[in-house]
Amino acid sequence: SVRRIEKFRNTMLEKKIKRRDEVYKKVSNDISTSMNTLFVSGFYLYWGEGTKTARYTTSITNSDPSMVCCFVAWLQVLGVKKSDMRVKLHVYSDQSEPKLKVFWSKILGIPLGNFNKSYVKDSRSDRKTYKGMFPYGTCVVAFHDRDVREYVMAGIQYLRDTHEFAVKR
Repeated sequence: SVRRIEKFRNTMLEKKIKRRDEVYKKVSNDISTSMNTLFVSGFYLYWGEGTKTARYTTSITNSDPSMVCCFVAWLQVLGVKKSDMRVKLHVYSDQSEPKLKVFWSKILGIPLGNFNKSYVKDSRSDRKTYKGMFPYGTCVVAFHDRDVREYVMAGIQYLRDTHEFAVKR
């Protein structure tokens, strides 16, 4: 019946709100009491560079190997194993995809078996490519897990809530 369906929806919504409130309380405490600068810095990194629209996915896309390595290290601080991370490269057709996969695998310490199919964009000789600007292509590192995603987003919300420059909505 319609009533039963509506009751079920409301119950699920209440559970979701309760879970998110509990996650917010936990991450607020974790951030405010942490002495680990990577732990706290990772939330700022993700706030600025992380993907915020993918459901249940925590990921970053960047061409700077140092930034991507920082993100991987931060995920590890959150308890994510490298063996559970997935990687996808965006490269140009005039770049060596196999060499770039080996490069990223080595610097990230993530096995090639965790790499998804790369996105290869056509390079046209009459147009400037990004090969010179992005010699390593662009790397996407992702981890798929609802709890980690909610924890990260609650951490960002906590940062918004605690800074004087935060815009009140």
